[in-house]
Amino acid sequence: MKPVDAGIIRTYRLYPVIVQHYTVQPALAQKVLALALREQVQSRDVFDLKLLMDAGGADRPLPATADAKLTATIDNALAVDYDAYSGQVLAYLEPEYQDHYGNKQAWSEILLHIPSLHPLRRHTRAAETHPHPNGYDLPPPYAT
Repeated sequence: MKPVDAGIIRTYRLYPVIVQHYTVQPALAQKVLALALREQVQSRDVFDLKLLMDAGGADRPLPATADAKLTATIDNALAVDYDAYSGQVLAYLEPEYQDHYGNKQAWSEILLHIPSLHPLRRHTRAAETHPHPNGYDLPPPYAT
């Protein structure tokens, strides 16, 4: 863990307290487990997972406990539809991010990257996609 960035403290006018948070790799592992193990999948976990992947969280191997749950994580993430994402994530984003993420294409692009968490999927070319029942074009073997 490391201290919270001073810019965040200033932006939200927080008192300069010492607060610890997870670095990107442990946070990614937590999200993988949350998506695999929650009884009700949360679209915010899918969104967070993509942000953590973009931040380099998937650059190193996951701990064995998270790695063992990757298939369930990916399956659960791909089951989240745009309406759930729109209601659970978009309303909480800053307006400039709502403009970027507030459409079905953006959600499809987020979901398109989730299967790359799986070690066997990391080298799949983007062009090798197949339709998914939710209407997303995904790399095999997650297409049905």
